[in-house]
Amino acid sequence: MPLSYQTWLQARTPQQLAALLRLRPDTALPVPPTVASLATRLRIRSSVARVLRRLTAAELSAAEAAADLGAEFQPVERGRILARLEPHLGADRAAAALQRLAEAGLLYGDGEVMLLKEVLGSLSPDWRLLGDTDLTEEEIGHRLDRLDPTRRAMLDTLASSAGMGLTREENLVEAGLVIRVDERTVRLPLAVRRVLRGASPAHIPLTPPTGRPLEDTRGVDEAGVSAGLDAVRLIAQVIAALGERPLVLLRAGGIGIRETRRLARDLHIEVPLAKRLLCLAQATGLLDAGEPDRLPEEDHSYLAPTPQADTWLAAEPAQRLTLLVTGWRSSRWAYWAEEKILDEEDPRLPTLRGIMLAPYLAAPTAPAAFSEVEAASAALFHAPVIASGIGPETWAHLREEAEWLGVLAGGSATSAFATATAAAAENANTAATALIRPEANLADLVPATVHQVIVQADMTALAPGPLEYRVEAELSLMADLESPGLASVYRFSEASVRRAFDAGRSARDLLDFLNRLSLGPLPQALTYLVEEMGTRHGALRGGTALCYVRCEDPTTLAAAVHASASLRALAPTVAISEVPLGNVIAELQAAGFRPAAEDASGISIDLRPEPARITASGSRRRPRAAAPELTEEKIAGVVDKLLAAEGAPQAPEEEDHVAVLGAAARGARTVTVEYVDAHGDAVRRALRPLRITAGHIDAMDPATGTAHRIGLHRVTSVELVP
Repeated sequence: MPLSYQTWLQARTPQQLAALLRLRPDTALPVPPTVASLATRLRIRSSVARVLRRLTAAELSAAEAAADLGAEFQPVERGRILARLEPHLGADRAAAALQRLAEAGLLYGDGEVMLLKEVLGSLSPDWRLLGDTDLTEEEIGHRLDRLDPTRRAMLDTLASSAGMGLTREENLVEAGLVIRVDERTVRLPLAVRRVLRGASPAHIPLTPPTGRPLEDTRGVDEAGVSAGLDAVRLIAQVIAALGERPLVLLRAGGIGIRETRRLARDLHIEVPLAKRLLCLAQATGLLDAGEPDRLPEEDHSYLAPTPQADTWLAAEPAQRLTLLVTGWRSSRWAYWAEEKILDEEDPRLPTLRGIMLAPYLAAPTAPAAFSEVEAASAALFHAPVIASGIGPETWAHLREEAEWLGVLAGGSATSAFATATAAAAENANTAATALIRPEANLADLVPATVHQVIVQADMTALAPGPLEYRVEAELSLMADLESPGLASVYRFSEASVRRAFDAGRSARDLLDFLNRLSLGPLPQALTYLVEEMGTRHGALRGGTALCYVRCEDPTTLAAAVHASASLRALAPTVAISEVPLGNVIAELQAAGFRPAAEDASGISIDLRPEPARITASGSRRRPRAAAPELTEEKIAGVVDKLLAAEGAPQAPEEEDHVAVLGAAARGARTVTVEYVDAHGDAVRRALRPLRITAGHIDAMDPATGTAHRIGLHRVTSVELVP
C-alpha cells in the first residue's frame, strides 16, 4: 500500500518541520492551518520547481535513481536507491543526497520511501543525470552511421516524437540504441536522442570539483585588495563627477550611450568600465535617479549621488570595499548586454553570482583555487537546473566582475569575499558557518589611511598608502592621479592648479594645504607655479544675482534699497538681489512701494505662484516589494500551529492528473484514463502515456499500438494499472 504523504508529515518532529520550512519558505506564509494544507502546498509544481533550483546534481541524481526504481508509484527500499547511487556518488554522498530530499519534503518514508511525482515532472523532459546507456557520444555516432536507412528513419521518428514506440526489432536493442520496455515497446535513451538532434549538452558532474589547496593566501588577498581599492577609487571619481554634472536619463528610462561616453571621456576610462561603475554604484545605493537638490537647467530626470554616497566616502577603505562587494552581489544590472544601462533588470544575476561563488564556500580544502574550467564545472554541480541554462559569456562576465572587484584573485576567493559574506550573515542575523577563511579580516590587509605625502621635485606627490577621503579630495583638486594603487602618485600641472583656483582656492590656501600635507619642504618649482598662477587668476571677477530692480528716478530707487535688506545698489538706477524676485516684490510691497515685475524684454509678467502639485519621482521604476522574511521566530510559530492542529482529520490525498500522467510516461507505465471526448461522451481507456506537450497528452494503446492525443482539460481521472 502506498505511503501517505500527510501521515509522514504528521510524524515529523518539530526540528524536522522547522528544517523543512527553511528549505521551502514559500509554503510557510501565509501560515498553513493544518498539516494537510502544508502537504498540498509542498506538492504545488511552482513550489517544487523553486526548491529544485537549489538542489545539487548529486541530490537531483538521487531523485532520478528513486524514480528509476519505481518510487513514484510504490514504496522502494532505501537500500536499493543507495545501491543505485553509490557507484556514482559514493556511500556518504548518496546517503546525504537522500537525506536532503527528505528534508525538502520531496522524498518521504523511512525504511521504504516514495518520491513525489511532481519532482521529475517539474524538470525538463530531456533532463537526465544518471546515464541510461553506457555508450559515449562518439560510440553512439559510429553505430548510427552504420545503420541502414530504414532503421535510421525509425530512430529519427522516435527522436522527433516522444522517444517511445512499438517494434519487435532486436538489432537496435542489441546495438544499445533503444531500450526494451516490454515485448513490443522500446524507448530511445536520452543520450541517443541528443545525438540524433545534434545537441551537445554540458556535462554535469555528480561530485563537486575540489580545486587545489591554496598555499599563498597572503598573495591572493593582497592582489584582491589592490584590485578592490582601485574599484573604490573609481567609484569615488564617479560620485565626484556626477556630483558636479549629473547624467541625464532617457525619457524612456535608463542611461543612454551618449551620457555613458561623456562620463568615460571625463574620467579617461573605457565605456564598458563606465557602465560597470554606474551599475555598481547604483546597486550599492550610491547613485539614484530623480531630481537633484541642485537641479540643472534642463527639465529631465537625472542620475546623481545620494546622501549615502557621502557616508560611503567618509568610511574607511576596507568598509567602502565591503559595501561595494555587498552591492555587487545583489546587483541586477547586466551592463554588458545592452548599450543602454540601468533600464531592464535581470533578476537572475544575484542568484548566478551566488552559484559562481558557491564552490569557494563549499570547498573541502579551504581555501582552494579553481581554474575557469573547474569553476564552471562546480557551478553546474551546485545548481545544475539554473547553471545549465546560462551561456558561457554570462559566466565569463560575472567572473571578470569578481576579479575586477577583488572578490576573486588567482582562482581563489579573497578576504573581501569572506568579509562581505560575514557582513551579510550578520545583517541577516544568521551565523556565517561557511566562510572561506573565518579568520580573514579585510581591515588587517588594507593599509591604514595616511594624512601626508612625499612631494618631489619632478612636480609629483607620492602617497605611501590610501589617503584619508578629505585629504584625497583636496589633493585631487590640485593634482591629477597619475599612478593609482596602494601607493599612488599625483602630478601637479598648470591645468590641475588652475582647477583648484577655479574651485575657489587662493594661492595661500593651496600653499598652506601643501605645507601641512608634505612630509618635507615644498620644492621651489611647485611653490613658484602656485604663486605665479595666483597672480594671473581672478583679475576679472564675477558674482551671482537672482534678480534686479531698476527705476528711472534715483531717489525712489535709493528709498527702495533703504527699505529692503536684500537689495544692493550697483548704479544710481539699478540694484540687484540674491533672493528670488517674488520675495523682493513682496518685501517692497510691504514697505509701501508698488513695483511691477518684468521679463528680459521689459514686458510685465504675473508672479503669482503656480497651483501646488506633487512632483513625480524621477525614477520610472517602482521599488520591488520585499518578500516577507521568514525568521526563526516565524518558523517556530508555524511549527507550533501545525502541531496544535494534529487532531484535525486528514484530508483525502488526491494526486494531480498531470503529475500521474508524467510519471507514467517516464516510467513506461500503463494507466486507466477517463476523459470526455469531443462529442461529450465519457471514455475510459487503458493507455501508455508517451509525453505531455502543449496542453495535451500523447499516449498509445499498449494492446493495439493505436496513438491517441487527449486534451488535459478533458481528463477526469487517472489510475495506475497494477
